[in-house]
Amino acid sequence: MTDTPNQFQGNPDFCEGNQTIEVRGVTLPTFAGVIWPAWRAAAKEKGYDIVARVKDRIHLVLRCHSCGALTVVKLFVFMNNKPRCKGCLLDQKLSGAEAAGLTFLRRDPTDRKNAFYLAACGHELKRQFGFITRIGAGEVAARCEICHLDKERTEARVHDWVLLGPDVAGDPNYRIYRHLTDACNHVQRIARSNLHFGRFSCNECGGTWPSEPSYLYLMRFEMPDRGHVLKLGFFNNPIGRLTFQLRLRNNLGAELLREVPMSTGHAAICVEKKFHTHLKTNWPEQVMSPVGAPGRHPIRDHVRPRTRQCQHLPGLYRRSRAAPVGRAGSVPIGIYGLVMCPTLVFTWDTTTVRT
Repeated sequence: MTDTPNQFQGNPDFCEGNQTIEVRGVTLPTFAGVIWPAWRAAAKEKGYDIVARVKDRIHLVLRCHSCGALTVVKLFVFMNNKPRCKGCLLDQKLSGAEAAGLTFLRRDPTDRKNAFYLAACGHELKRQFGFITRIGAGEVAARCEICHLDKERTEARVHDWVLLGPDVAGDPNYRIYRHLTDACNHVQRIARSNLHFGRFSCNECGGTWPSEPSYLYLMRFEMPDRGHVLKLGFFNNPIGRLTFQLRLRNNLGAELLREVPMSTGHAAICVEKKFHTHLKTNWPEQVMSPVGAPGRHPIRDHVRPRTRQCQHLPGLYRRSRAAPVGRAGSVPIGIYGLVMCPTLVFTWDTTTVRT
C-alpha cells in the first residue's frame, strides 16, 4: 500500500489493541494504531464513521450513518472508493422479499447471487436476488416447486392419470404419466399444457386419432407458379386429405405417390416430427413458404420456400420390402429415408425421381 502525504497530517487518534469488537456476529480483535484525521474526514464524506482498526494495519471498522450497521473494509479500498454498507444491503433484501410476499431467511453460502426465502405456503425457496426484485415488480410469480408438483399430481388424477416423473428427453414442457384404468395402465409422454386443459387422449384406449390407425404419405403437386413439389405428412385418410383439404383448385395437378400404414396417429406424428427436424437441419433452403387460395384449405406448415432442385429425394419413396406397422420411436423397414424427412413440400426433378 502506498500512502499519500496528506493522509498523515494533523493530530491522530489512537486505537487501543488487545480488545475485541463484534461485527455482524463475528468477533474481531482490534489493532493498535493511529487513525488519522484525513481518514475520518473521508469516512464522513462517504457516509461513515471510523470505529476502530481491526485484525491488522490495513482493516478498518466503519459505522453507517443511515442504518448504524458496522462494516469491515480495507483501508486502500475505503480511501479510493465508496464502500457498500452491508446493513443497507440487508435492508434492501428484506424489503425486496417483503414486496415479493416472501420472508428472507439467509444468504446462500455457496453462491453470492442466491438466498433462501420462506414462501407463504411454508416451504423454503432458493432464488436469485434479481428474480426476487422481478417478483416484487409483478413481472413474474414466486412458484413453490413442492406446491406446483402437488398441483400437477392433482390435475393428473382428475383425468385418471398418475404423474410418474419429468420427461426422459429433458423437455420441461412434458411429463411422463400412466393411465390409471385397470384395463390400460399405458405409460405416455404428455405435454403439461395439454393435460392441464384435457386436450389429449390415451394412445392405447383413447378411441381418438392418436390411438387409431394412421398413414404416412407422400404426395406430388404441380403448381403453375412453383413447379413440381413433394409433400410428406401423416393422416388417417390420405386420399381424403389430398382431395378435400390440400388441393388448392380443381385444375391443380396432384397425386398420392405412397402411403405407409402406422399403428396409431401418435406413432405417425412422432415420425413426422423426425421428418421436420432432419430436413430443416440438412436442407433448410428447400422449404417452401405457406400457400393457399380463397375458399380452399391452405397448406400452412407443409409448404415453404425453395431455392434449388432437391437431388436427395429419389430414394425416399422407392418401394421395397413390406414395411411393418410402426410404433412411436420406431423406424419402419424399407422407408428409412421417408421417416427421416419432415412434412414439407420440396422441389422435384422429374429426371431424378421414379415412382
